[in-house]
Amino acid sequence: RAAALRQLAAAQAQAGHSSAQETFRQASETASRITDDESRAAALRQLAAAQAQAGHFEQARETASRITSDWRRADALAELAAALAQAGYVVQAFETFGPRLPNEFVEHVAAWGESFDAVENGLSLRVLRECLRVIGWVYPDWREIGERL
Repeated sequence: RAAALRQLAAAQAQAGHSSAQETFRQASETASRITDDESRAAALRQLAAAQAQAGHFEQARETASRITSDWRRADALAELAAALAQAGYVVQAFETFGPRLPNEFVEHVAAWGESFDAVENGLSLRVLRECLRVIGWVYPDWREIGERL
């Protein structure tokens, strides 16, 4: 039921229906009643992703915060951060993304490239180089990669 409500809310949001907010709320309540921890976490992560894609960023953040599994919550926040970056909220995307291992951080920053370039042409490459330069302070191999860019 939670998946069906999530899909309905996403479709409503995409079509511009004001009822999407209420359907997302119902999906959240339904997902919260799932007794299996892994299934509940997966349902909440998928719901947070749908909310983020629909532009309901605060609602997505609240949904993600209810995920008790650290790594599933981190995945949900990464999806929210990507949606924020795509919508042009780059600073909020970085704040939401939080601390990550270097390879994961660089992977996501590179994926947000179009969002950076929408702000300013060529910004994605400069941001990526700067990330690699800072990571290179601790991991010299990363500095070398950044220099090659």
